[in-house]
Amino acid sequence: MPITNRNNHLVVGKRAILIRDITESVCNRKSMDWIKNRYPIDEMEVWECIDTIADIDDLPAGVHLKVRNTSADKQDIVMEVAQISDTFFIKTIQYGKIFLPDSDDFELIFNVGLNRLALESYDDIVNGSISYQGYANVIADPGTNIGIDTLVNLDESIFDWTHYGQNY
Repeated sequence: MPITNRNNHLVVGKRAILIRDITESVCNRKSMDWIKNRYPIDEMEVWECIDTIADIDDLPAGVHLKVRNTSADKQDIVMEVAQISDTFFIKTIQYGKIFLPDSDDFELIFNVGLNRLALESYDDIVNGSISYQGYANVIADPGTNIGIDTLVNLDESIFDWTHYGQNY
């Protein structure tokens, strides 16, 4: 059943489930099975809720993701999410779903989406492109931009993905 508007609230399904309730469950790390058992909706409707919120919610100015490099080897980057906003989480799941269209494992889809975002951002930095510059500003210390040599040789630095008010 398509998403509709009832009393200025977006709802889905025959019983008019608030789509924000569905995406809040995703952000609270509930599984697809848990959501389908809790709410009278199917998997397609869950994905419609995620797509809708990912498309309509903007990323306001501020930090939306903090990631630590936990690799013991300075030649590797092993990302560990230290902090993430709900909006960035939902948008990353939506992006990751492109690469895993048959999966309903939100954690796996998020990890694939985040890895692809990081790889594409890193590739842009290596190639001198600015296509991700407004979206992902990779910094080691607050206010200090780092270059490729620093990015490759990170120890326990933190990446802050800061959004500067553009809509993506």
